[in-house]
Amino acid sequence: MESFDRYTNIINEGLSNIKWPEQALYEPMKYILDIGGKRIRPSLTLIGAELGGANAKDALSQAIAVELFHNFSLMHDDIMDRADLRRGNTTVHKKWDEPTAILSGDGMMVMAYQYLIKQAFESTPKLINIFSKMALDVCEGQMKDMSFENQNPTMEEYIDMIRQKTAVLLGAALQIGFLIAKDDETAASRLYHCGVNWGIAFQIKDDFIDLYGGEKSGKVIGGDILSNKRTALHLIAREKASAEDRATLDDWFSKSDRTQEKIDAVKSIYEKYDAHNECMSMANRYYKKGNNLFSELVLPREPRKMMEKLAEHILRREN
Repeated sequence: MESFDRYTNIINEGLSNIKWPEQALYEPMKYILDIGGKRIRPSLTLIGAELGGANAKDALSQAIAVELFHNFSLMHDDIMDRADLRRGNTTVHKKWDEPTAILSGDGMMVMAYQYLIKQAFESTPKLINIFSKMALDVCEGQMKDMSFENQNPTMEEYIDMIRQKTAVLLGAALQIGFLIAKDDETAASRLYHCGVNWGIAFQIKDDFIDLYGGEKSGKVIGGDILSNKRTALHLIAREKASAEDRATLDDWFSKSDRTQEKIDAVKSIYEKYDAHNECMSMANRYYKKGNNLFSELVLPREPRKMMEKLAEHILRREN
């Protein structure tokens, strides 16, 4: 997305200006930020500010706060998922060790709050409340995700989990940016719900990319299957499967095997029941739900167009 590069460049410049103390705690923080990422969440904060009538750079500190928090959650997530790769690079706990990854992640969380309140706004107390609620939601969602490794949730339970674990951060990022520019809690709340629906679409698409994104995704192909994750693909297939195929799925997901055989066997069942196409149809429904909410808001023309392009990118992306 060429038009999206403007926001990415602002964020990357802001991240490059962080003065890192020369201590071991900060090396993994700088490492995970330097290996890149799409910067979608902090870009939402910048676009949110423009939607409220301000300059994107007015929300740079808060955008950095969002990106720091996001990477804190990834650092801890990778430990829990036993992941070897992040964005095509070695994960922090593999490059260093788990205690270092935990402590560095904790440090990023603290730094996120420092950047959130770096500049004083009348809305700062609201921002802290929004950010804190979002952070707790993410932790609750991660706990639910972990519990699903030993049970088969309903689709409703799964959607609620990804709403907390992934989608609320996109919603809060947009809401925070808007409130920096404009003290309109009604419109900001509407934008939050737009972001949450787009975020659910984002995660469902991520489930798809994990298995069908190929090497360009920067992940281990089929990593969710290897980690016994109950994703949208899994739940759709399991609900439609015959008793025999359901038992086969359950058997594979009761094992700790991390083999290509497991990926191939599970993938064949997913495709037998057209789970990949239904998964994308579901993502599209949440994308449209976010769009419908967004269309009801009166907002500046140019940032509105940019937000619509970014929302479409969330659904259409290939990595």
